[in-house]
Amino acid sequence: MSAHERAGGSGPVRFAVIGLENPHASGWLHTMHTFSEVEVVGAYRQRPGADLPVLRELYGDVPTYDRLEDLLEGADFDAGLVLLNGRDAPAAMEMLARVGKHLLVEKPAARCPADLIPVAEAVAHNRLAFYPGFTTRAKQVTRDMQRVVREGLLGDILSVQALYLASLVEKRGAGHELFRRDLYGGGILSWLGVHYLDLIRFITGTEPRWVSAACGNVARQPIDVEDVAILAMQLSNGALASFHTGYVLTQEPKHLSFAVYGSKGWMRWAGGGRTLEVFSEADAWFHSPGRTITYASPDARGYGGTDGQYFLRRFLASVWGEGEPLLDIGDLMATLETIEAAYRAAAGGIRVEIGGARRDA
Repeated sequence: MSAHERAGGSGPVRFAVIGLENPHASGWLHTMHTFSEVEVVGAYRQRPGADLPVLRELYGDVPTYDRLEDLLEGADFDAGLVLLNGRDAPAAMEMLARVGKHLLVEKPAARCPADLIPVAEAVAHNRLAFYPGFTTRAKQVTRDMQRVVREGLLGDILSVQALYLASLVEKRGAGHELFRRDLYGGGILSWLGVHYLDLIRFITGTEPRWVSAACGNVARQPIDVEDVAILAMQLSNGALASFHTGYVLTQEPKHLSFAVYGSKGWMRWAGGGRTLEVFSEADAWFHSPGRTITYASPDARGYGGTDGQYFLRRFLASVWGEGEPLLDIGDLMATLETIEAAYRAAAGGIRVEIGGARRDA
């Protein structure tokens, strides 16, 4: 019986944690613990003996299994929190989806979009909620930016500029699994760049049409993935977009920004900041064309604070069949398709057309 059926539409959702070694595992569990509607009833660890103390601290003696098959047989759950690397996540997600488990998954969740095709088929067949961890969509500011575009306040979108810079590879250590191509398919584009590549689609309501790119191990660390990438894209409405991302900072905080320019105005958000600047010559704003919106969010534990809580609440609503989903597996496939095309473009010094995973999912 599903969570929806157990309580007339909004009963507790029982989770199993799939993978205990992800950098965000502790944050996700703290977020989940803020919800009375969430129970954690089982866990799967890839390496025998792997431990996540916070799991016991928050949820007690949760049964933990060394084989995913044993978890499926031994635990009665509705949804999987999948925290595996890009190599191992697709097979696990397919196994879960084929037996009707909803999926909340840490990005990138796959090394390439083709790995997600059988997962997408199972998700569609069983009408499951599938939320990739693009939590930046949950921010009030990014949802406001989407609304500004949808209401036509910027006119025709002409240009997008995005920046996402994080600390040097050496700060985490070159031996970390995030810098292994065999596990994640790529470097900063796969781990952090996905957030803003998804935002370009989410905010503008367009799809990338083609991409050219330069990617490299610029700091010459002993890794086999890129630490810096610069992308130029044409979007489906004809606008041009640029995205610069890299592990280049000697210390945090990250350097983040996102700006959209249109025929009637512009908006700019310093990604780590609390203000959104908007200027519009649209008739609806004639009396006050320039505005600055300030956001104040309370401190909250967990992954992404209150943004993570909003994200999880939207996922629960999707599990219960309430409202439109915030995102789905097609959004993940489309973003990974852009990254895959960027790698091809950088390797060949060419412009690569993007085929439309979003439309096909």
